[in-house]
Amino acid sequence: MADIVSVFPFPVLENGNASFPKGVYKAGREKADGDHSVIINHELTGAPFLQEMLDSNKAVYACLVAIPTTGYRRLLTSKSSQQEVPWDKGYMADSLNIRPLIIATEEITHKLGDDDGVAKPWIGKTIAILPGSRLARGPYLRLKSSIVNMLTFRVDENLRPDSMQVDLATDGGLHFVVRMGNNLYRFTRNPDENHKMLYNNICVHAVSRGFELIKRHYSGDGVDGDESWENISVLQVLADKLASEGISHWTDPDFDPVRAATELFPIGVPGHVVADDEEEEG
Repeated sequence: MADIVSVFPFPVLENGNASFPKGVYKAGREKADGDHSVIINHELTGAPFLQEMLDSNKAVYACLVAIPTTGYRRLLTSKSSQQEVPWDKGYMADSLNIRPLIIATEEITHKLGDDDGVAKPWIGKTIAILPGSRLARGPYLRLKSSIVNMLTFRVDENLRPDSMQVDLATDGGLHFVVRMGNNLYRFTRNPDENHKMLYNNICVHAVSRGFELIKRHYSGDGVDGDESWENISVLQVLADKLASEGISHWTDPDFDPVRAATELFPIGVPGHVVADDEEEEG
């Protein structure tokens, strides 16, 4: 363990690093009120030095948000252990990775002692930490890919209470704006477990209409002045997903928006019917 002092210039709490023998850093997630964000709850125990850096505002919690297939990366910081992490609406057709971190916000010089919770080889050492340095790193949190994450719900007083309309939007990345009457909007904000199937099926209707709009506006190659779909990362991801399901995309004359929507986000039905090629669980 003594060689950790020669390998690392200062103690770091992460998997494979023994600098904090009793240290644990992890993060959990919960649903946020918005359509395009998640709440990350950072948890730090057994590392008094890191806790002191956070309490004295010399360090902050952070989340590195990344989507490997599109190259999307964004670092978000928070002074609070409860952090809301938003993302650009047009990127969530693919899986999203969140790496929880603790990073230094200013230059730190400190002589480590017994009360800092570090391993014995660090005790008595004077360390220097530069702003932006990683002090802790937790396991990845992965949000499952879903075309439904491209939906933004908004209430529209001009619509009947239980009706909706889907429009294409490009602010913050290409996505679908689902305008809803009062009753329908209130239901989608907090559907309980007993009505989750109904919520899912509402989303299927919206996604189906979204695919119709994509076919209408992005089925060309861009030579007539319209933007080519191949220049839009979220549409590239959608095309790859459809191809992986054996479905053609919006440039094909036989493209069926309903089939595409239900393949990527299946309609919920009561009970569970086992398909012919599906094995029974026993």
